[in-house]
This record gives sequence, C-alpha cells and structure tokens, in this order.
Amino acid sequence: MQSRRAKHVGSVVVTTLLLALIPISTPLAHAEGCRDYPASVTPECAAQNLEEARLQTIAREEAARVEALAVIARAEAQRLADAQVNAARDSSYGATVQGCRDYPKSTTPECAAQNLEVERLASIDNATKAKQDEANVNAKAEAQRLAQTQEADARDTLYGATIKGCRDFPKSTTPECAAQNLEVERLASIDNAAKAKQDEADVNAKAEAQRLAQTQEADARDTLYGATIKGCRDFPKSTTPECAAQNLEVERLASIDNAAKAEQAEVDAKAKAERLADLETENEIKKVIRIKKVITCAKGSKTRTVTAWEPKCPKGYKKKGLTKNA
Repeated sequence: MQSRRAKHVGSVVVTTLLLALIPISTPLAHAEGCRDYPASVTPECAAQNLEEARLQTIAREEAARVEALAVIARAEAQRLADAQVNAARDSSYGATVQGCRDYPKSTTPECAAQNLEVERLASIDNATKAKQDEANVNAKAEAQRLAQTQEADARDTLYGATIKGCRDFPKSTTPECAAQNLEVERLASIDNAAKAKQDEADVNAKAEAQRLAQTQEADARDTLYGATIKGCRDFPKSTTPECAAQNLEVERLASIDNAAKAEQAEVDAKAKAERLADLETENEIKKVIRIKKVITCAKGSKTRTVTAWEPKCPKGYKKKGLTKNA
C-alpha cells in the first residue's frame, strides 16, 4: 500500500512540474529601438515596454513557482526514502503493524508501543556495534604495540642487550635499563651512520659506472667515425678548437648514419608488411581454390582408390603409397 501511495505521489509531482514548465506565450508586436529615448516615450513604445515588463514579471513568478514545486518534490522524495529506511529497520526488529511511522497512526497506543520497542532494540544493537568497534580499535592498537615491542627487542638483542623488558615502563627508568637503552641507541646510531655512508657510496659508484659507460660509448662512436684526438668529450678539452671541430664532424656523420638506418628500417618494415600481405592472400586463395587429393587404400589383396578434399581410407583398409593431386 505504501509503495502504491509513493508511486501516486511521485506521478502527481511529476505531472505538476511538467504542467508548470509549459511556456506562456502572448503575441506581441515588436518595434525596434523602444528602449531608447525619445522613441521610448511614444504611445506605441510605452505600451510595448509595459507589456514586456508584465511578461517578464510573469516569467519570474512562474520560475519561482516551478522552483517551489521542485523543492516540494525533493522533500517528498526524501520523506519517502526515509520512510522506506524506517520500514526496513522496523521489519528487521520484528515490527508487525504497518505505517506506524506516519501521523496520525503513529499516535495510537499500538504504534507508540511498537515504535518505542523498535528504538529500544536499535539502541541495544547500536551500543553492541559501538562496543565491537571500540574493541577492534583497541585490538589493532595492541597489535601495533606488540609489533613495535618485538622490533625493539630484536634490535636490543642485535646490539647485545641482556636485560629483558627494558623498553617497558617503569622498568625502563631503572639505572641498569637506562644505561642499556642508551648503549643500544649509541650502537644503533653508529650503525645507521655507517649504512647511510655505504648507501651514499653505492649511489656515487652507480653514477660513476654510468658515466664511464657513457664515456666508453662516446669513445667507441668517435672511433667508428674516424676521430683521432682522444678525450675530446671531457671538459675542458672539449672546448678546444680541434676537439670542437672533431665533435661536430662526429655528430654530422652520426646523424647521416642514423638517418640511413631509419630509412632502412622503414624499408624493411614495408617489405615485411608486403610479405605478410602476400602470405595472407596466398592462404585465402588456398582456402577458395581447393584441390582434391587421391590416395590408394589396401586390405589384403584388395585395393581401392579414394578421391576427396580430405581423403580417408575405409574401415579395415590402410593407406598405401603417397597422396597425389586429383
């Protein structure tokens, strides 16, 4: 019943909105320049301007009315959505009387009692859920604390700590634990500094290896293009007239070579594409123009010749000899 009512209300709202959106048009003779003085004071222009002002007022009022109807429609849609949510919740908590959320039925003793019972059960459910959420948060925090403790214990063991539990208060405040924790931090600081230094050395070694590889590649290219002066890629030697000229010549020859390689690659790609196209055409032709095959089949002293697209020997016969074209 509630669903049919919701559909009815929705259809009424939509129909009202559609009717409200139908434009109101009144034929109006339009004279140019009626907004400019002195034409605006003539009887014809004065009448036209008044009519335009009247129609603009009607349009504004109509727009306001449509907006008001849209607000009502949105409010009704929200009310129906809330009603559906409440109905689903009431049903989940065992409510049997329908429509107890709607006034005036909500004021009846039966509905009032049912609504109170639903709220009571929902409150219990929400409290249970909140308690479970809190327990989950506490469990996550405890797991994180244990992980940190295990990490700290492992580090303490690594650096030779012998007293257990020195990270936990109040044991951490004893002279023995305080001294042990300070020693562990000192050793860890030394270790971290050594690791940072090693990481920096690794980065520098990698950069140097990359630089040497680039230098070797440049030297090999220079040799390939007939360079005779060594070290012309390194500053400041690269700025000398001889090295500058040599480097320019190497770049010019390399550019010509690269252009030729690119052209050859294009030619090879085109030839490959043509070969693939020819192969595909050949395969298509083979599919269309099929040649029948002939085989000879033998069974003891008996022989039979079979001609077909895909010839096979009859049951009991075996193929004899080669397959031939028909």
